[in-house]
Formats: sequence, C-alpha cells, structure tokens
Amino acid sequence: MPQILDRLPEVVTQLRTTLGLPVFSGDHNGDHIGDFPGGETTGPASDVSESDLVCELSADEVERFTKAAAEVMKLGEALVAIGAGQIAKLSDRELGYSGLAQRRGMRTPEQLVQSITGSTRGEAAKQVRVGTALGEAEAAERLRAAAERAEAERSADGGTPDDGEESEPLPVPPVEVPWHSPVSLAVAQGTLSTTAAGVITRGLGEPSETVPSDLLRAAAERLLPMAATCDADELARLAREERNLIDVAGVAEREDLLREMRGLRMLRRDATGMRGVAIRLDPENEAIFASIIDAATGPRRGGPRFVDPEKIAAAEALINDPRSTEQIALDTLIHLMQVGATADPDTVFDRTASVRLIVSTDDTRGSVSIGNPDNTAGRSRTGLTVGQGVTGGLQRTDSCSGVVGFGSIGMLEDSREAVSLATVERAICHAEIVAILLGADNVPFESSISMRLFNRRQRRALAARDGGCMFPGCDRPVSWTEAHHIVPWKKSNKTEVVDGILLCRHHHMLVHNNGWVIQRRSADYYLIPPVSIDPEQKEILLESKSGLMRARRRATAQARARRQDAAYIPDGENRTASTG
Repeated sequence: MPQILDRLPEVVTQLRTTLGLPVFSGDHNGDHIGDFPGGETTGPASDVSESDLVCELSADEVERFTKAAAEVMKLGEALVAIGAGQIAKLSDRELGYSGLAQRRGMRTPEQLVQSITGSTRGEAAKQVRVGTALGEAEAAERLRAAAERAEAERSADGGTPDDGEESEPLPVPPVEVPWHSPVSLAVAQGTLSTTAAGVITRGLGEPSETVPSDLLRAAAERLLPMAATCDADELARLAREERNLIDVAGVAEREDLLREMRGLRMLRRDATGMRGVAIRLDPENEAIFASIIDAATGPRRGGPRFVDPEKIAAAEALINDPRSTEQIALDTLIHLMQVGATADPDTVFDRTASVRLIVSTDDTRGSVSIGNPDNTAGRSRTGLTVGQGVTGGLQRTDSCSGVVGFGSIGMLEDSREAVSLATVERAICHAEIVAILLGADNVPFESSISMRLFNRRQRRALAARDGGCMFPGCDRPVSWTEAHHIVPWKKSNKTEVVDGILLCRHHHMLVHNNGWVIQRRSADYYLIPPVSIDPEQKEILLESKSGLMRARRRATAQARARRQDAAYIPDGENRTASTG
C-alpha cells in the first residue's frame, strides 16, 4: 500500500485547517466536505493568498503551518526520488539510445531529472542517487521476504519433495540486503528526507575490508532517530563521526585525502578593484584558522562572557568597535601575517587550547604517561582531544614516539573532526598535555571546590565530557560555552564537575531567564522545558556533543548488558557454578 501518498492528504488537511480553509474530501472528485456544494466555499475570499492568511496566524499557528509545509516538502522530495530512481533504471547505459534519457535528448538520467524538476545539477544527482538506492533496498527486501517464505514452507513440509523421494533439501540462497536499506526504507515511508538520507550515506561511506556492511547498517540505524531532531549539517557531522569510530584505520587515509584538497586561490579583481580569496581548509588547519577568528571576534558574535575586569573591558571595546565583524577578522589576519613568527601568542589569544587525554580508569589494556601537566612551554594553538575509544591506550615518552595502543583516534576540540594517531603524536610532541580521568559512568574525576566559578581544570573536564553546548540542536563549540551550575551555588556552596554543564551564552541565559531546568540522574542529564513550551514538561535527555564520549558511553552500556546476561541464570537451573 502506498505510504507517502496516504500521508499527503493528512498533512495537506493540517495546512488547510491551520489557515482556516475548508477541507476537501478524498472521495468526492474534489467536492468539499460539509456545506460547500458545487465547489463553493464560505471560507476566506478566493483572492486572498496563502501569504495573506499566514500573516493572520498566531506564533504557534505559524510554527504548526511551517512544520506541516516542511512535511509536504519532505514527502514530495521522496516521491521525486522514487521517480528519479526509475528514470535512472530506464536510462541504463546498456540500453544505449533506446534509454529514456537518450530518447529525450539527454546524456544522463541526472540531466533529465534536472530538466523535469528545474533543480540544480547537484540536487538532481542526489535524487537519482537516493532513488536508485531506494529501489535496490526494496528489491532486496522483497527477495529476502520471498526467501524466508520459501524456507518456512520447506520447514512446514518437512523438507521432503512433492514426489515423496528422500533427498537432501536444497538450501535457500541467502539474500544480501544493502547496508543502507534502513535509510532507503525510511525515505520510502516518508519519515526521512532525501537530504538527510544523502548526508547519512555519504558520511558513512562504503563497506571496506575493515568495515563490513553490518557495521555500517548498525551505524545507520543509530543515526536514524537523530535525524528527527538534527539539521542536515549536524547529521552529516554525526555520520562522519560514526564512520571514524568504526573505521579507526581509515581516519589517516581520509585525513590525507582532505589535506591534499587544501589550498588558497586568489580570485579575479572585480569592477570595484576589490579582490577575493578562496580558501579550502582541512580539519587541522581549519581548527587553527577558526581559533584565530574566534579569538578576534568572539565577544561580538556571542562568545562566552568574562568576569575578569580587563577581559570585560577588551570585550566591550570590541563590541563598540566601528568596524564590521568581517573587517575585524580580516584586519586580524593581515596583522598576524605582518608580525609573523615574532608574535607572542599570549597577546593575540585570550585562550590557548591544549591536547586532552580522555582515559577510562576501568580500561586496563592501555596506559597513559603524561609527564608534567604544568609544563606549558611551546603550547599548541590548536585544541586536540585525544580519545581512547574502546581499546588501547595513549602514552607520551621523552622521545615523542609514544602513541601506543591501536584503536585510538584524536578529535579536534571545537570542530570535533577526527584526526589520525600520527597527527596526535605530532601534537603531543609540542603541546600541553592534560589527562582527564573517567570513572565507571564516564564522569570526569574532579574534586569539588568552595569557589563559585569553575576553575580551569574543571572546565577541561567539562569540555572533554560535553564537547560543546549541551542544549539540543546547538552547534556552539567548547570555546563558546559557559559552565552552568545545575544546583545553584547559593544552595550548595560547591562547584562540582558532576553538577556542571556547558551551555553557550544564549542558551545559558535562556535557562536562567525562561524557566528551563536541567536535572541530573547518575551520569545522565535531562532538560525540562517550561510549561509555556511543553505543558507536560517532558524530559529531554541531553547527549554529549563529543563522539568519543558517546562511543565510550555506548561501549560501557554494552559491557554492562553483557555482564548482566552472563550473570543471569533462569529459575530452576543449577546455581552452583555462579556461587563457587
């Protein structure tokens, strides 16, 4: 039964109801339901546009209208993808000039889809790609279902042929279902947009010798629930993150590929005499570049607030600077180019990020030696978070040859992009090293203090745990966040990491001023919206923005489940082995 077409009338009805328009019947040739004979309406005048009607809506109604309109767009894109996939099938290269696209005068099915939809070349290619994958997934699912039915029928018949002769039953050949099947079927059901499907499949990549299809399928299934609350950019980052976590060996290869794509190109001078510059940055260089821009323009663009009088004065001066934010950024870069290697980093940066080692105390397979954590000589300008993942350890030695324990990857603190062990080792050789120890529940070990503000070491622990602003949907990095007291300091007179959480300035003020509440249960943190947002005040689980932390928590949960399964003995069985 068609699923998308069955949902479209329901969504269109929501739109018409929100706008106060009459609702059409689905079974009466377009006549209206109720008192609208002959197509006449008693609703708004026919010369009133949708834009006019939307202008009359309340804020809540506008939100409902836009959400329903986005749902229509998502369902429509799914239908276009289905059509594009069939166009690609009918335009297969083996068909030659008899293929559909060739008969329409087009070279490729993508060109035909673009001419039909009026979309960009990239959008048409995406629709063909998603539609083709959807067709493959549905065909494989049908074959798998048929094979299961055949196997069930054979089992019901005792595996004996119809002629009654005893013979070895022929095995039912296995059907290989594409790893992206869950993603494609979600598009077919109208629950996932084609854009989301595209970023998931591109981010996860293709199976390889080290990453079999079942791992990619499991990763895709983990990403699908996130698509309901993430935008496409965040979903793409999460998909790349999942690939890095399941394909540690491929991180170096992908890092080299991105590094080879880096470059700077001077553009043509325009009619005004201005000249542009196009820059492509790999993740490591982007972290350096972004840290410079953030340090120069952060207070104006919503960065964290300061308590030090000198820093407050500097931030106010920047906010009141008559130059635009873009002009300040350019002037800063030009100035750095002029002073070059003689510049003192402390006069340019308000904050110097460092290498973080995330180490679990219950992981006995690896070890960490960090030397003197207070030695800040030659500290790095780039924030790197080094994670153990699930296996292996990290170690620093005097010869700087000490990254050991295969299975570990690094992660840039603010962009949260993965880097290889070679990059981590290079950073360790000239960066400040700080170890963040994690307990059994992945909670950083830090003693509480009686001061109101979180100190530097506690901020490091929060940064390693939270990975950025913890408010749902916020992409602000660690450097833009402030530490929020879950338990007000006036009540506890303590500042503890376990009762702290990172929020950007906007969401920190939102929590304090608009009635939002954050609560902790064990190692989990929950956001409770005010009644004005959600009358039922349903709790929202806050997920760490650090992929390494999420992977560690997932591994911890899986290990706990395995221990529980191993300890479970059904009633009536011998318990001697478990007590002996």
